[in-house]
Amino acid sequence: MNSGKALDYVINHFDLQAKQLAELSGVAAETISRYRNNSRDIKADNLVSILRAMPSEARHMYVALVADELESIPLPKVA
Repeated sequence: MNSGKALDYVINHFDLQAKQLAELSGVAAETISRYRNNSRDIKADNLVSILRAMPSEARHMYVALVADELESIPLPKVA
């Protein structure tokens, strides 16, 4: 699952309030909305802030959902 879709899923699954998540993370609510709608790529520093603002169970689920997507990407062979 891509990062935006995973973020949206976790917010809905854990019934998190996006406004509160924005306040706790320091990332604008409008920016979080754009991430959730896949209209903007998530910046690494914002992702860290958002994940820190989530309960640990939500954070772990987000990482698991995104990691599942990464498994389908072929890795380059190491010489």
